[in-house]
Amino acid sequence: MADALAEARARAAARAQVPAAIRARADRLAPPPVQLAEAQPVPDRATRQADERRARADAAARKKAAEDAKEKAEQRAAERREPARHWVQVAGGANKADLGRAWAGLKEKWPKQLAGRSPWTLHYRFTNRLLIGPFATSNAAQDWVSERRKEGFGTFRVETNAGDPVERVKG
Repeated sequence: MADALAEARARAAARAQVPAAIRARADRLAPPPVQLAEAQPVPDRATRQADERRARADAAARKKAAEDAKEKAEQRAAERREPARHWVQVAGGANKADLGRAWAGLKEKWPKQLAGRSPWTLHYRFTNRLLIGPFATSNAAQDWVSERRKEGFGTFRVETNAGDPVERVKG
């Protein structure tokens, strides 16, 4: 029986050596253990509130910056669609729908002066301007106004800013 006991001990020892060898190999291949950071102290209530206020202010500033950037992009797009130009106002009226009739009356009264011109409108305060143009330069618009004044046709030069919506008049 002693031989059987010795033999069982030898087998157990042999089995114990295999996992130890595998364990040693696994230890060599395993990544180094992660060092845990030291526990940070819990901030007091005033500090947390200040951090929250700062975070809200930062979020509001980012939102405002995004809105400003969007507004500037929209403004640049409007300026590309409607550049600054030079016009001559030939009439005006409160009702935009009546500008076509006003244009027809002006063409009847001043056919030579308005030949080849098309009517445009620009909303201004409580009225709508009836314009012709655009002219190449401010001086070109003023020259046209000066020539018409000699003929008795009262008009004046109008400058539109970039982005001002000028529409073609139907009629």
